[in-house]
Amino acid sequence: VSCDGSGYMSPEYAMDGMVSFMQDVYSFGVLLLEIVSGRRNQRSFNLIAHAWNLYEENRSLELLDPAVRGGCSPAELEHVKTWIQVGLLCVQESPSQRPQMAAVIPMLSHQQAPGRPLRPVVCMPARTPVDLLNMEENTSSNELTITNLEGR
Repeated sequence: VSCDGSGYMSPEYAMDGMVSFMQDVYSFGVLLLEIVSGRRNQRSFNLIAHAWNLYEENRSLELLDPAVRGGCSPAELEHVKTWIQVGLLCVQESPSQRPQMAAVIPMLSHQQAPGRPLRPVVCMPARTPVDLLNMEENTSSNELTITNLEGR
């Protein structure tokens, strides 16, 4: 599954039209990453993938908007790292992997340590028709099905 990285739409809503409270958690995570970075999550710039890559490389603070980065104290920079980690927890693929909002607030205020996020779905490489054909060559069937999914 791969999403185009546009907006605040959770993967379960984009793929199945399922609505839940955890969709709001996903949207909050995107918004939190946008506030920290000063950039929008959109088709032309996948903020979630960018934030994840920096997090994985232990360079999370590079996500922080350069306009405010220089004026932050070391303690404030530690808060920013936590906010990024919480934002990434909120944008997990499965709603069951996202924290409830009642747990997000204590994480943001350092009253509770956030868990380690998994790689968000929007960071997975998209499968192209060529990839699918190559996968097909390795199987015994000669059939190929390509499905284009669009959000509602």
